[in-house]
Amino acid sequence: MSMDQSGRQLRILLVDDDVEVNDALAMLLRRDGHLVSCAPSGQDALDLLATNPAIDAVLTDLGMPDVNGWVVARRAANRR
Repeated sequence: MSMDQSGRQLRILLVDDDVEVNDALAMLLRRDGHLVSCAPSGQDALDLLATNPAIDAVLTDLGMPDVNGWVVARRAANRR
């Protein structure tokens, strides 16, 4: 089981409009011991970020329609 440098599980938000990509990455990260949430759009990711302050890391597709990954990344960075 892999953890972060402090030895704890990370709470990771995956954001991709391709469900197969989200599912594959989530499986790998969960196998590594992390807690993973998936968002199928940038707007869904923003909603999760607004209601879940416990997210440690966000991995996002940059080229999504409507709310793209750059917006998600900026919003996630501004939370800290």
